[in-house]
Amino acid sequence: MPRALEALDHVVRRLEHGELSALEAIDAQENRLVFARQRQGRSSIAGNFESSGVPSPPEPSSRCLRN
Repeated sequence: MPRALEALDHVVRRLEHGELSALEAIDAQENRLVFARQRQGRSSIAGNFESSGVPSPPEPSSRCLRN
């Protein structure tokens, strides 16, 4: 959490000095979130392959069970 507060403080300072517009700040934040989610997704996929060599198949849906 301290690192997030430092990043926020830096962005606020840049906004106050006119170095960054509000729209640019929002866009930069969205890009960071997308990259973080991609990294998180890759690590969970890699974890599935490393544990058993093959990812587990999806659970059957209730629609498949009725047939």
